[in-house]
Amino acid sequence: MSTDFDIVQFWQRIKDELKYKGLTQKELSTEIGKEPRLIETQIYNKFIPDIRETLELARVLDVSIEYLIFGIEKNPYKEKYKNLKNAVQNAINEN
Repeated sequence: MSTDFDIVQFWQRIKDELKYKGLTQKELSTEIGKEPRLIETQIYNKFIPDIRETLELARVLDVSIEYLIFGIEKNPYKEKYKNLKNAVQNAINEN
């Protein structure tokens, strides 16, 4: 994992977490106390949020700032849990 900041990857991690949690970009915007279309606009414009907003995003998504910025996961079991959850959901959807 690199310690170089990549804004496209930052927003991709946000989108991945939203999908994982079943939230929309509008819901995330509202949860951090911003206008409903803020996240959508920031993703489109590749906007770099300030530290306060990044903290709020991490808090609402229940991830670390290190994960959002650099892709470094502090909890090694979280990825395994995500994979297991997705496998179970796929199995349920197939039936």
